[in-house]
Amino acid sequence: MRKWLTNTAKMLVATCVVFVIMEGALRVGAYAWNNRSDYYLYYGFHRWIGRVGVNPWSTIQGDYYKFPPNYVLRGADGQGTETASINAFGFRGPAFEDGKSGGTFRVVCMGESSTFGYKNPDNETYPFLLQQVFTEERLPVQVMNAGFPYYNSGSILSLFRGEIPQFRPHLITFYAGYNDTSWPMHVGGAARLALWTQSHSITYLFLRNALSRFAFRVEQGVFEGLMPQKLRADELKNDMELVAARYRRNVQALIADARRQGIDIV
Repeated sequence: MRKWLTNTAKMLVATCVVFVIMEGALRVGAYAWNNRSDYYLYYGFHRWIGRVGVNPWSTIQGDYYKFPPNYVLRGADGQGTETASINAFGFRGPAFEDGKSGGTFRVVCMGESSTFGYKNPDNETYPFLLQQVFTEERLPVQVMNAGFPYYNSGSILSLFRGEIPQFRPHLITFYAGYNDTSWPMHVGGAARLALWTQSHSITYLFLRNALSRFAFRVEQGVFEGLMPQKLRADELKNDMELVAARYRRNVQALIADARRQGIDIV
């Protein structure tokens, strides 16, 4: 029995060592192969080192994150084949002044990945195209893109309260809802572990991409078994009501806060 335990311990240690070596080698290799993309080198630990900063789990709790100033976001799951230029304030798009200049009408577009322009080039996001329309019409309007991937109504509200008023906008636009409904209200410990592995291990990412459809089917089976996606009718109805109430509460708070500060909202 003692010999078996010793051999098992040695096997576990050897497996961990091999995994760590593979993880490091794949990170460095993917970093070099993808034009020195930090996304791969620091995969899963971006926020810890203050680089890319994407943190989906923080948005579930209603918190918000931003990107590092003057950063260029790139990487397969980070921005696809396109790059995203981040300005000095941590938002996507060209530089702008802290306060609004005289005679300029400032619009701040708030939302999730569809506002940020997830996997779109800089000149194809809808805030960019909106700015282009005003520029062509020679109207003194400045449009800011304050959208971020993975944001939901709670993180948008937190961002507004934490930073947006300092830019003195005349108008904010709000476009969100999908991310509020795409995560379950309650996630168990096993599902959290599975999601953590998915979002932190470059080895897992490599194997998933290499095995493609087979890995997807296995992954789908694991998550369907671990996450409360298949609920009884009464449980599903209750979960839907909780999500709707949270969304309604956040939107109403955003509207009230904006109006108190004399900011219109669409």
